[in-house]
Amino acid sequence: MTRMVSKIMVVLGVVVIMSAIALADRKSDKVTFSSDVTLGGATIKAGTYKVQFDYKTNELSILKGDSNKTVVSATGHVEQGERKARTTEVETSSKDNNNVVTSITFGGDNRRIVIDGSSEAKTGSR
Repeated sequence: MTRMVSKIMVVLGVVVIMSAIALADRKSDKVTFSSDVTLGGATIKAGTYKVQFDYKTNELSILKGDSNKTVVSATGHVEQGERKARTTEVETSSKDNNNVVTSITFGGDNRRIVIDGSSEAKTGSR
């Protein structure tokens, strides 16, 4: 009987660890853009969005509010930062009179997601 309980506990432990690993492959947070920005060639209107990065596919997605409808997505790559960000930081640069999203660092993380310049945006439903 004790052996059976031990086996069940080990299996449950493995399931919990695997679930935690699976959830760690995706990071998200809410971001408010005070003005229109561009990501991968697509314009994102000012407002509050959910920003999500999938570490398995290297895809950054901007989702409308809590609806989980993708507004735009682009590929990026991860660079190691020197410090952990206190809050989610979105970096932009000015290009052709537009604010272009160049990178995002999620709060509590030191990995910086740099948007690939050659990626074409994939627009979704708004």
